[in-house]
Amino acid sequence: MDHETTLPAAVIDTSYMVAAIFSSFSEDENKSAAAFLEDIISCNGQLYVPELFWFEFGNVLVSASRPGKNGRPPRLSTDEVLQIESILADYPIYTDPQPDVATRMRIREIAEKNGLSFYDASYYELALRYNLPLKTFDTALEKL
Repeated sequence: MDHETTLPAAVIDTSYMVAAIFSSFSEDENKSAAAFLEDIISCNGQLYVPELFWFEFGNVLVSASRPGKNGRPPRLSTDEVLQIESILADYPIYTDPQPDVATRMRIREIAEKNGLSFYDASYYELALRYNLPLKTFDTALEKL
């Protein structure tokens, strides 16, 4: 089934969302991702993610809130993690439901054809299905 939206919209992967949200907490992060999300939001646009996104992003937050190797302090404080979760909750994010058999087969075929993980292929398949751009900083996905 083909879906198409007339609002400004994009599929966002975890690498892109991390860069966008972490940019307000770190000088090192890419500010272009944050600007893009602000543009989408200001136009009443929509962000699309597969269910997998929430587990990946949650893992990023857990990892960033733990002390680093060699005793380095956590990258994010508990308050910053809560602030990020609040920011994310306010974003216009549509979570695509669990894929059916046909969709999982398409994802697998995309992964095999393009040398991607099943995870990464799920973002690409979602972008293809909804005819939307895929915003990512993953070099393998950027090449598609």
